[in-house]
Amino acid sequence: MIMKRILSTAAATAVCLATAVADDGSTESSNFRFMWGPKAGIGFFVPEKWSTTRNPDHHLPGLGCAAGIDTRFEWRSRWYVEPALMVSYGGSSMPVYYSREGTDEIYRGDYDMSRGAVEIPVHLGYKFHVLGDYYMSVFTGGMVSYGFAGSLDAPAGCPRMSLYGEDGVWNRVSYAVALGFTVESASPVVFSLDFYAGMNQMARRNIFRTARVNECEMRVSFMYRIR
Repeated sequence: MIMKRILSTAAATAVCLATAVADDGSTESSNFRFMWGPKAGIGFFVPEKWSTTRNPDHHLPGLGCAAGIDTRFEWRSRWYVEPALMVSYGGSSMPVYYSREGTDEIYRGDYDMSRGAVEIPVHLGYKFHVLGDYYMSVFTGGMVSYGFAGSLDAPAGCPRMSLYGEDGVWNRVSYAVALGFTVESASPVVFSLDFYAGMNQMARRNIFRTARVNECEMRVSFMYRIR
């Protein structure tokens, strides 16, 4: 008799708990949400040593842009992992030093660098409520990019140089730390500010203004979420 009461009490409790879980939508399956959609951004492409405190003595940062597919795996509408596949293009002027053949004199020319790359950024973020239907998130993470095309155009009177290849002056693979934030709402459009600080040495030859050069990018981006 006692065992029967215990079993019936346990069963009733389980039913109540199951009903409560169903009512507040906190089942395990509803804890996770998957979103994806196109993402595009435009901003600055900066081939520069980002950790230096010295003011650059060359032109302003070049322009860069990117577009691709973004995905997000979100847990409890707070924590998320957001990998993406992007194609980017960026260009900037680069001060290049060279010696004229047969002399000891060193000259500098501002070469126009442009490069296209495939990028795989992965963001790890935390989202929080701001006001009404608006949310913000902060994220960190990393990015790997591979340069598939590019050029280093010489000014008049300067020697030609290849960007990539055996005799190229630039590495194809870049690694970067990702930082940024997003602004979100009930709208499917997500605004984000993405910053990628390059970590590995990109210069293959010691011809640039600084001994170490990293690829850095800052973008204002928009993603259209497809639920």
